[in-house]
Amino acid sequence: MPLITQQYIFSVNGLAETGEIINIDGNCNRVASIFYGHKKVYLVIGKNKSEKDYDSALYRARNVASPLNAKRVGAKTPCVMKGEFEVLLVNEELGD
Repeated sequence: MPLITQQYIFSVNGLAETGEIINIDGNCNRVASIFYGHKKVYLVIGKNKSEKDYDSALYRARNVASPLNAKRVGAKTPCVMKGEFEVLLVNEELGD
């Protein structure tokens, strides 16, 4: 039988004031641990992770937290290898 730890403490990539919690997890170890294998889960979230709404929290997770985490663990993702970049979506037809 697998060993089940009693508690799990972690943070999130973004938290919307509307209640949504955002995590982007490369190996699913952090996200899976939220739901499986622990009797008590504690989310310790700094105020720097709080955003006004879902879209802002998702932007933070994708463009602030994830690139920094990827760099920290030495991942070879595009944001680590080439730096951060932005995608601009234009709501009109462009080009041929």
